[in-house]
Amino acid sequence: MASIEFLTAHFFHIVFLAWGVGGVTIAMLLSIKADKEPDLGPAVMRLMPSISKLIWVGLIGLAVTGIVTTSMGLGKGFFDENLLLIKHILVVLIVIAGLNLTFRLIPKMKALVPKPGAAPSAEFLSVKKQMKITSMASLILWYAVVVLSVAL
Repeated sequence: MASIEFLTAHFFHIVFLAWGVGGVTIAMLLSIKADKEPDLGPAVMRLMPSISKLIWVGLIGLAVTGIVTTSMGLGKGFFDENLLLIKHILVVLIVIAGLNLTFRLIPKMKALVPKPGAAPSAEFLSVKKQMKITSMASLILWYAVVVLSVAL
């Protein structure tokens, strides 16, 4: 039987997973809406830093509670070690995508935002496309982690 400490850590692990996957889902839905209605773009850009913080808190919390629950449950039959390894690899890929978005693509996009009434530059459109691809990959990875979490 699992200890109260393990169950508590696992509970918070699920909470952080929900924050991360919820944040990335909201970010993607808002981005799609802003693409369809360009007037919403500035408002969405103002919301994204808060959503990004939610995603990062979820991801960091997920990693910390994942390490704790793994150390408490490994070898006790709580996890399929192969699925757990795959899940850890997916989380590392999420971190890489998040770092790329946060420290490379978003600052580049902010620097290239066209002035009101001006046409976007080719470089801006290229960065926007890279952001969409990276964001979609991140979304898929987050949902893959959810599936593996259910399977574990």
